[in-house]
Amino acid sequence: FFPSLFHSNDEEKSQKQDERKIYFDRILADVPCSGDGTMRKNAIIWNDWTLNGGLGLHSLQYQIAFRGINMLKPGGRMVYSTCSLNPIENEAVVAQLLRVSDGGMKLVDAHGILNNLKAIRGMLSWRVMSKDREWIESYDKVPENMKRKLHASMFPPSAAEAKEFHLEYCMRLLPHLQDTGGFFVAILERTNKPFPAARKRLEKAANAMKVEKTAEKGKEEKKEKETGKENEKDGGKKKPVGAGGDDPFQQLDPKRADLIAEFYGLPKEETRSSLFQRSEIGKRISLLNPAVADIVRNPENSRLRVIHSGLRAFELTQSFPRDTYTRDRITQDGVLSLVNVMKKRKVEIDVRDVLSLFADTTVAIEKFVDVELKENLAKMESGSILLVLRDKGNIVSKEKVAIAAWKTPRNISIMCAPTERQAYKYAIAEGYPQLKIDATKAPNKTNPGLLKKSNPNKEGEEKEKKEPVKGTE
Repeated sequence: FFPSLFHSNDEEKSQKQDERKIYFDRILADVPCSGDGTMRKNAIIWNDWTLNGGLGLHSLQYQIAFRGINMLKPGGRMVYSTCSLNPIENEAVVAQLLRVSDGGMKLVDAHGILNNLKAIRGMLSWRVMSKDREWIESYDKVPENMKRKLHASMFPPSAAEAKEFHLEYCMRLLPHLQDTGGFFVAILERTNKPFPAARKRLEKAANAMKVEKTAEKGKEEKKEKETGKENEKDGGKKKPVGAGGDDPFQQLDPKRADLIAEFYGLPKEETRSSLFQRSEIGKRISLLNPAVADIVRNPENSRLRVIHSGLRAFELTQSFPRDTYTRDRITQDGVLSLVNVMKKRKVEIDVRDVLSLFADTTVAIEKFVDVELKENLAKMESGSILLVLRDKGNIVSKEKVAIAAWKTPRNISIMCAPTERQAYKYAIAEGYPQLKIDATKAPNKTNPGLLKKSNPNKEGEEKEKKEPVKGTE
């Protein structure tokens, strides 16, 4: 299960570990389930479905969800969800969470949060069927030989509990209501009341994790031995570091980080502490905010396996000349996080030149209409740059519109996906109606975005040429 995380104690060495423990505002527990709600798109489930699916997963679902609510801070919320319609996987798990928390958790009415989402309310009662296909009304009627499979938590709450739990606040999304799959959603909120005997339950879960970890370690050792034998057969060939997703998510090499900071005019210390990569030969560099970077760096959080974190801010490029200061180019994913802190390699661009780049992703510098842009580009050496739309008054967007690009001595090439270019084009068309941009067509060489008049008026055309475009002076 998800391990406990701690803030680092670099600043306060005497601070106790329990006081540095991290609790969350929001958690999503989309737990493993039988998937019977997906039968419309995954017809094979009709052949594979058995009663044991929901019965076998109930305990695991509860343990994951229980771990989740123990990581919430007071007022924090956890969404518990499945793609199953089986109440044993849904309302039964939620009811058990509310039962053991004894007022430490409460259900939030999920209905009405999304006005157009159609769903029915959660179930208040249900029956449990044994693997012998016999209905059992309550746990006290479960035969002794079945109690290892059928737990008390699978059965519906008592009348008093049902009134207290408000299971009707849960949401059941039925496929026929809005032509969707089947889903279950419950929103649980932590109150200020502490959980009873929470420590004992957590210790039990921790012991279970230790057993699981020991078993996994044994499997890994066995796998390593088998891999070693295979390597001997293959002449000792090994998988190169960085070739898979098992490499540690680690801080970027300081020398490489310093090159990036110097080239783009970024704060040196902040850049060192916030840039991470998957492996030493990895191409992608992720930008993490300080709080997340602190968690990833802290050796106390070594049990945390980071699959992905932060924004893909830079990427090593192989296709451009090697004589540039750094070959780590800016990616479009990271521009909004970088545009306000970069002091170098950032130039303003006229909206008409942006449209030219959208039409033909590579444009000769001499063809730009903006004289100031040409002068600024002439002073820059080759490499990655940020083009920032000259948008006075935030006509196009409240945030800066920035586009990742690559500069050569003669040309500018933008590194922006077609879908992003089209989205920017829609925003520009709305902000600058006087340009008469046809935003319904994708930008290309023959259609850079400007519409010609069907009956042009020469005087009107001359007037348009003389009048500066709003926000581009």
